[in-house]
Amino acid sequence: MAFLVITIVVLSSLTSPVIGQLSTNVQQRIMAACEFLISLYNPALQLVKTTPSSNVYYTASDNLLAKKAVVYCNTAIGQNITQSISTCCGAGNDYMHESFLGQQIPLPIHNGTVYRIANS
Repeated sequence: MAFLVITIVVLSSLTSPVIGQLSTNVQQRIMAACEFLISLYNPALQLVKTTPSSNVYYTASDNLLAKKAVVYCNTAIGQNITQSISTCCGAGNDYMHESFLGQQIPLPIHNGTVYRIANS
């Protein structure tokens, strides 16, 4: 899933005129990727789960990146993910995945921080 999210993040960071110049096929693939991410969205938790059959939600790796990608095709869901992450986990930064979003992270990379936000 990380590759899918990163691809959407990179493509969504392009300016609108550049996006308008993308082929219809590429635009359709971006929208299909967005629809897939939205299908993983749980409105009760306001987070995206790792896979369709999973009940695992990673705030930093998956949702930190998903909020950036989903806001491209559904602003409300992107904002909901941002709000949910900030409610439970600060900014959701784990200083491991933010580099994909252009933020500097301290080195060496450390072990991830685990937050339990719900039992299901």
